Amino acid sequence: MSTKPTILPEWNTGGTNRTAPSPTRKLLGFLLGERPPSGYFNELFFRTYKWLEYLKDGAFSGNHSITGDLNVTGALTGTGILKHGDQIKTLNAFALERDGGWTIATNGLQSVADDVAYGSIPFDVGDRVKSLKIALKGNAATDGDITVTVSKVATDGTVTSIGSGSSNNQANAWADLTVDLTDTTITDSLAIIIGVASSIEGGITVGSMRFTYDRP
Repeated sequence: MSTKPTILPEWNTGGTNRTAPSPTRKLLGFLLGERPPSGYFNELFFRTYKWLEYLKDGAFSGNHSITGDLNVTGALTGTGILKHGDQIKTLNAFALERDGGWTIATNGLQSVADDVAYGSIPFDVGDRVKSLKIALKGNAATDGDITVTVSKVATDGTVTSIGSGSSNNQANAWADLTVDLTDTTITDSLAIIIGVASSIEGGITVGSMRFTYDRP
């Protein structure tokens, strides 16, 4: 890649003798053997200079899109929201706050009594939460339910459910419980929490929690 130039092709910044071509002239361009007036060239060079000046530092305004990969080696800063499509935020059940009704098991938490484990999900302002998949694993003797509830919490303490689901997976194998959520966009005054309630003693193990979210 060539080195970024440091000198802009500044031209006709005084603004005199600069003529914008007519729509017909823009369509046809210069004709063979024609001697265009200097004002056309001054207009062309000036507009080229102004566009290069705008592009040189990447301080763009308005709407822009990138269809390929964007590789950033420095800091990405700004005051707006970086939009993107669906992404996955993954947390393990180890991140949940719990009491004596849970014990640490391989790859997760296993219920040993009727109890509820809670956790706050670390989303950023502007993220829109859409759905949850939570991995559950039973054993041959499992007899009971795991109920998962995802809620939004306002700064005044109001808690509102945005989706829930339950499972009594008895197989000694991991399976996902999918919980469809009411699309909820995170704000400065809104957070997301998850509650996992067990009615099983020595039953289901709760593993990874995978939230689908985007930034519209």
